[in-house]
Amino acid sequence: MVVVGGQEPGERKKQKLSEIHSDVEEAESLIWKMDLEARSLQPSIKAGLLAKLREYKSDLNNVKSELKRISAPNARQATREELLESGMADTLAVS
Repeated sequence: MVVVGGQEPGERKKQKLSEIHSDVEEAESLIWKMDLEARSLQPSIKAGLLAKLREYKSDLNNVKSELKRISAPNARQATREELLESGMADTLAVS
């Protein structure tokens, strides 16, 4: 086992994932604040900003999905969780 910087690879991964989770939460908070501010602006300005915020939200949701997949103990479990969250039946249990 290779120890880098005094930490085992598993511990480094946990630390990095924790940092990324924190960054994602911060991004969600910032997008929420930007959304509130954009909604208080004039309609001519608001429309463009809200469209851009929808893009940011979509990008962040993609990052969250990828983070969940990487964080899961195995890929099958991550896929199952994604299906359950999307409202689909637990089809993987049958296979």
